[in-house]
Amino acid sequence: MSDSIHPLRTFLQLHLASDDAAVSNLPFVIQFLSPQHPSTWITRINSLVHSKDPGARWAGLSIACQIALFSRALMLENARNWVGAALPLFSRKEEPVPTLKAATRLLIYIFSVAIDTPEFQRQIASPNVPKFSLALTIVAENHPSRELRLLAIDSLSALVPLYATLHKTLHGRLSALCLRQIGVSAGYPTDSSLTRAASCLYSVLPATGGKVGSTTLWRKSVDEVMVLSWASLHALRTTFRPLRQHQSLQEDPMVSIPLNVDRLRGAVFALSGLLEYGQPRPGPFNCHWGLWLTSAKHY
Repeated sequence: MSDSIHPLRTFLQLHLASDDAAVSNLPFVIQFLSPQHPSTWITRINSLVHSKDPGARWAGLSIACQIALFSRALMLENARNWVGAALPLFSRKEEPVPTLKAATRLLIYIFSVAIDTPEFQRQIASPNVPKFSLALTIVAENHPSRELRLLAIDSLSALVPLYATLHKTLHGRLSALCLRQIGVSAGYPTDSSLTRAASCLYSVLPATGGKVGSTTLWRKSVDEVMVLSWASLHALRTTFRPLRQHQSLQEDPMVSIPLNVDRLRGAVFALSGLLEYGQPRPGPFNCHWGLWLTSAKHY
């Protein structure tokens, strides 16, 4: 279909004529996207993606993600351009949250769908996935937006199994991130969605060890979660007993009980994910207490 008669040409002339128009008309434009796109349309989307205006970048990245969903060929053709525009956004401190969300969704889709293309893997994925994962890790650790942190953790959970060897250097940092979220800290509100997301990420981290090392990492992860589980359970079971010497006199049951219940809940989520882990792992696992903890999800 030629550009002169393509229906998207009308949208290009009227709804995407300026950056402000693109932002205002984005919800309407996305409804009418189709698998076929004229060359002038792609050119305009690329100009939006590289725009200096954050709103226009958000619109361009959102439309680019929809185009990638419709056409694998167009995605592969423009992947280098889109990745090159989206990845640097994470290093800008003042970048708006909606733009970072759109960039995350676009990048995670590109890196996930094109994994079976060797040329794409060599030229685009291998150099950029570690940078993207590091950026997501920083977001998950420090960003004030809860929704963006949750999206970053979920994205890492999808990327790690696909590019396990590329995440080997990030294993320690990601593991610490997950354990902090699962373990909960006194004085911080518990977020069950973030805890579940961190547990899911924690359960796939053993894959970074490869065929040989994943077994050791899986066992180490289970041991760490069981230590947290036992400590939380012990604190709850001894709450109403006479004070023991090893217990702190400053420990307030009004704080320690909810705190340890939250820690136990997080450990349950993590242990459930590890027991469902799909990679080869050691033989029989004595999971009597693990199964008991798994059944305690109502806490």
